[in-house]
This record gives sequence, C-alpha cells and structure tokens, in this order.
Amino acid sequence: MDKFSISPHGMLCPQCYVLCGLLLLSGCQRTPQLGSDSRELLQRLQTAVSAKNTAWLDACEDQILATHNRSAIPDRELKALISVIDRARSGDWKQAQVESFKLSEGQTATAEDRERLKERSRKKRGEKKSA
Repeated sequence: MDKFSISPHGMLCPQCYVLCGLLLLSGCQRTPQLGSDSRELLQRLQTAVSAKNTAWLDACEDQILATHNRSAIPDRELKALISVIDRARSGDWKQAQVESFKLSEGQTATAEDRERLKERSRKKRGEKKSA
C-alpha cells in the first residue's frame, strides 16, 4: 500500500497532513524583502556586527527605531533587523553575522536596483541617460 494514499472515504492519510503542515510552516520563514531604508540600515548593522562593536550596534538600533517611528520600516523588517541586534547583544556575534548575511542574501533586486545598475553600466560605457 502506498504511504501517501487517499482513504476509501476520500480523506488523505495522516502523513499527508503532516507534510502539508510542514510545507506551510516552511513558507512562513522566508526572508523578508527589505525596502531601501532597511537595506541601508542592514549594511550598517553588518558592519557593527562584523566589528563586534557595541557602540556601533547601539547607534544602528537607534537609527533603526527612529526610521521605524517615521513609518519608513514596516514591522516585519524591524523584527528581522532587531533579531540580529538581539543575537549580537546576547554575545553570539557569529550567529548575528550569519543572520545578517542571510537577510542580505535573501534580497531580490527591486526595479530601483535594476535602474541603478543600468545607469552604472551606461556611465561605464560613456553613454548618456535616455529620456
């Protein structure tokens, strides 16, 4: 008998429910896409964590909270950035660095990013921006 079969009553087997639950949970753990303000702050945060500098870490947290208070950072992004700070404050600088780089590596290029790359490429070739 197949492990993942449908019962005679048209119901999925218990293993299928477990598998579906795990798939749903794994989808909820994706890296949040950061806006431009958060991306700049993440770069500063990575520097503070890499240097293991608590003064820089404090300054980053102040900047992150101030930016969030201006409504420039959504709650989900704030939570991701603060998580890195909390990890560093607990003394686990290595894991804080890993988390910060996971955040960075999980980003996809925005339309703004692509336009900036096109502009750099045009400048390298000596072309002018088209209207």
